[in-house]
Amino acid sequence: MSMANELGWDGASPQPLRIAIGEAVLVDLKERLHKTRWPDEIADEPWAYGTDLGYLKALCAYWRDTYDWRKQEAELNHFKHYTAVIGGSAVHFIHERGEGPNPRPLLLPHGDRTRHERLRCAITTPSSTENAPREKPRLGCSPSHA
Repeated sequence: MSMANELGWDGASPQPLRIAIGEAVLVDLKERLHKTRWPDEIADEPWAYGTDLGYLKALCAYWRDTYDWRKQEAELNHFKHYTAVIGGSAVHFIHERGEGPNPRPLLLPHGDRTRHERLRCAITTPSSTENAPREKPRLGCSPSHA
């Protein structure tokens, strides 16, 4: 059995992926955030029985009114995104070649994007001093499993 079959890879070439959230999706999200029906909160117990209501309202207002989706899309699309089918599931990944005489391969599954960004910068551009980017939302474009 080949290594590709042992890993569950279907043998097809990875397909390029460009992050492009449809405008209708963003409009729908903003409408749903605007129409949120807020629960009551137990007085003087803001985090004891779930998320603090004031915090949650501020967070939703940020996503609805302030967060710049198109700016984040543009920043994310500076990377070379791909998908490959492994074990029957489409897996999203970023592929960038490292610099230097002996760059090493690295796979970073979904997780904290800031940590991934620091590690990616340190490995692919070790001469860079830009190894501490600002906090960004998590990145994940692999389709959900049904």
